[in-house]
Amino acid sequence: MLSVESRVASGLGRPELLNWFSRFQEVIARLKPDVALLSFGSNDAHGYMSGVPEGTSIGALGSASWNAEYRRRVAGVTEAFAHVGAYVIWLGLQIARSAKQSASFRTVNGVLREVAAAQAVITQRAS
Repeated sequence: MLSVESRVASGLGRPELLNWFSRFQEVIARLKPDVALLSFGSNDAHGYMSGVPEGTSIGALGSASWNAEYRRRVAGVTEAFAHVGAYVIWLGLQIARSAKQSASFRTVNGVLREVAAAQAVITQRAS
């Protein structure tokens, strides 16, 4: 069954606006997907993230702490789908006309690539 869900101005960086983490658990339980095609990041490509673990501070976009927290979120989503056997595909962000925006999108894409590569290794080992 094909299901598409989209929410404008939402992302993984602001769970108080829309908690995708909880929503994915509902979707996974209901649909038991074989494949998940995910596209996030354009609303996350800035230096602010809410819902960080107690005692954690987030630096600027692209800093080690920002990358670590965003990687934790992307990996959590990836693992939730992979745990039920779903093949996870992350769509990277497009390159924008603005050089500044393109640079922030490349930061997000780098995290997505890292998580996808790590998950591919895990999947290959499990096969």
